[in-house]
Amino acid sequence: MNRTYDIFRGAPEGGVLWLEAIIGIDAAIARVKQRALENPGSYFVHDPQTHSVVVSIDSGVGKNAKEPQINRIVRKGDPE
Repeated sequence: MNRTYDIFRGAPEGGVLWLEAIIGIDAAIARVKQRALENPGSYFVHDPQTHSVVVSIDSGVGKNAKEPQINRIVRKGDPE
C-alpha cells in the first residue's frame, strides 16, 4: 500500500509552507530533491500517518552542489 506524504518548504521547527501531497516515499524524495534544485532552500517530507518528518533537505542559497544535500532520513519500519 502506498502512503501519501506531504511536502513542505521551510524547517520543521519554524515557519513552513505546504506545497503538495505525493503518493509513495520514493516519489516524495525525488520530488523534494527536484524542488530544492529548482528553488534552493529547506524542504521536508512529512508522513501524516505517523506525524513525523521522514526526510529533510537543505539545498541552501549559493551552494555549489549539483544535488541537494539530504540532512536526515528517518524511516520507521519502511512504511511501504
